[in-house]
Amino acid sequence: MSSNSMPRPVRFETWRLATIYIAVFLVFTGLLFRLINLQVVQNADWTTRAVDNYTNDVSVPAPRGIIYDRNGNILARNLASYNVVITPPVCPMTNLIFSVFTVNFQR
Repeated sequence: MSSNSMPRPVRFETWRLATIYIAVFLVFTGLLFRLINLQVVQNADWTTRAVDNYTNDVSVPAPRGIIYDRNGNILARNLASYNVVITPPVCPMTNLIFSVFTVNFQR
């Protein structure tokens, strides 16, 4: 190598830079349109899906009866019981409801 040779600066051709800029612009424009479509146009559909996703009502009847021992004595019988479930983010009056339940249903 000669001592007076300097590395040449890298020069990109303008048509290549323009192609890259156009491709990046088109990708971001497509993403922006998709974002607007999801957030504005299809908002009601996605909101309904989100609510259906975190609420699920299941009612399964228990197919049990009274259990007897070999002498005919009752070992176990079914009594109805109920569970009350309160989800704090959904219910704005959580503290009031808890105080009412603790006063009325203490054992």
